[in-house]
Amino acid sequence: MEEIFALIDNYQNEFAKLPLFPFMQDTSINIEERLAWMPCLTHIAMGFADVWKYDFRDENSDDEIQQLINKHTYEDEDHWIWFIEDLKNLGFDKNLNFSDAIKLLWGEETKKTRLVPHTVATYVRHAESIVKIAAIEAIEATFYVFICSTIPLIEEIRKTTNKTYHYIGGTHLEVEKSHTIRQAEIKQLFHHLQLSKQQKLASEVIVKRVFELFSDSMYELVTYAQNHASNQLVLA
Repeated sequence: MEEIFALIDNYQNEFAKLPLFPFMQDTSINIEERLAWMPCLTHIAMGFADVWKYDFRDENSDDEIQQLINKHTYEDEDHWIWFIEDLKNLGFDKNLNFSDAIKLLWGEETKKTRLVPHTVATYVRHAESIVKIAAIEAIEATFYVFICSTIPLIEEIRKTTNKTYHYIGGTHLEVEKSHTIRQAEIKQLFHHLQLSKQQKLASEVIVKRVFELFSDSMYELVTYAQNHASNQLVLA
């Protein structure tokens, strides 16, 4: 599995160069514009609760790796609650009514982000557990870059709102670090897994596709933010 982790590192380095991340940290742009993408993230934040539960999880398996995956799905599936709280605390409820939210979430501007959880589900639903691990590690690698980029922005916002945020910013990152699959002995177990030629190929393919999906989403988010600026966010 060492080669797969090295591949993920390479993709992560390229992912970190996407324009959304410096955009979020550019203090010459107003805060509202730099965070205007957040409602578009709904399909990922909410959709992965189902993907963990129905596509990654397999309660009938006695495979050790699958059981670790199951544990991870339970640890990750409720993070959507934080997302809802952050949307409220950032003021998105004030200017975005329900019908407009539906048009936003199922419109052309959010299509690529909307397809991320659905497409990941099709990749992993019948995959071997060792290939699911590759997918999880790729997903977590994209999340790490994304969430780290939100930390300075959230700290800046907190000075204005004096509120606490959990989905974006450092709190979520610290919780992720405490998850079972992030523990040193589990990481070591994964690194030493021996893959067959077929498993290696399947893992390489799924890692590549996961990064492509999330990269397309990040491009979409920054484009949306630049086009819509502060017409939804109300910091107060």
